[in-house]
Amino acid sequence: MQKFDSYDEKTGEYAGLYLSNSQGSLDRYLASDLRSSIPSAYELGTKPEIEIFPIVDVLRS
Repeated sequence: MQKFDSYDEKTGEYAGLYLSNSQGSLDRYLASDLRSSIPSAYELGTKPEIEIFPIVDVLRS
């Protein structure tokens, strides 16, 4: 699992992009205590919005 952080100065929104090498790895992360601790760790008022996208091409390895 790799994580990249992003911030949009215009909207004030933060994003975390997680890259997983398998569906199993993603499923374990989504069910983990680490994942469920994110709203309180980042003092979010609501649960983060989650969108899942498939990787369609790898440009380098």
